Amino acid sequence: MTRMPCYASIWIGLLMDSASNSSLGQPTLPLRELYVPAVLELLLIGASDLQAEGVVHSSMSEDMISALLNQHMRAARMANNASDILSWFMRASTPADAEGTSNFAEPDFLFTWGPYPSREDPSLFVEAKRLRGVGPSLAGDYVDKGVMRFVEGSYGRGHDYGIMMGYVVVAPKSIAISRVSVAMNSRRGKVQEFSAFVPNNSLCASPDTHHSTHLQQVTIQPITLVHIFVDFS
Repeated sequence: MTRMPCYASIWIGLLMDSASNSSLGQPTLPLRELYVPAVLELLLIGASDLQAEGVVHSSMSEDMISALLNQHMRAARMANNASDILSWFMRASTPADAEGTSNFAEPDFLFTWGPYPSREDPSLFVEAKRLRGVGPSLAGDYVDKGVMRFVEGSYGRGHDYGIMMGYVVVAPKSIAISRVSVAMNSRRGKVQEFSAFVPNNSLCASPDTHHSTHLQQVTIQPITLVHIFVDFS
């Protein structure tokens, strides 16, 4: 049995020409129903394999963790004979300002896919931040330097979905997540909250998954962020 059922379903759906019958996200960038769960699935499989390796430590940088996660995701895709319909770039430069002329930002991952009839750029941005359950929480940076990238339109401008990933490097994970909740609630105005940060695993099987929705400053359109958290402690 494949470890990547969403990924496999996309391919089957394309072969049967049924994947276009439903989509997520209206009206700005409709995503076919399984693409967001497939990305979440791949991120969590790669993270699980990296977690089992036991090489991540509390002082490891976010960039190094992402580089290791990238390796494990590619290995998982190859091991599951998954097609290249879903591809991604690590640390891909993207304009951080509305005009695209200065201040380039780099999301941890930028997912794209091939045979995809979209009106705009077919991409899904993933930003990752380190978190701690004890000591300095880093939850403020998670919001100010992570979530705000989507709110300001640096990432996913005009898109309906984005992904935030919390690398929990010091346990307990539950406290690290609660600290994110506190940081989000204390910045409701700043993050232009449309729907609060709450548990929601409708797109992802992980019980720790949360959703929040924000009005983007550039587009004044809502973008839903799917927050996933991985315990690397």
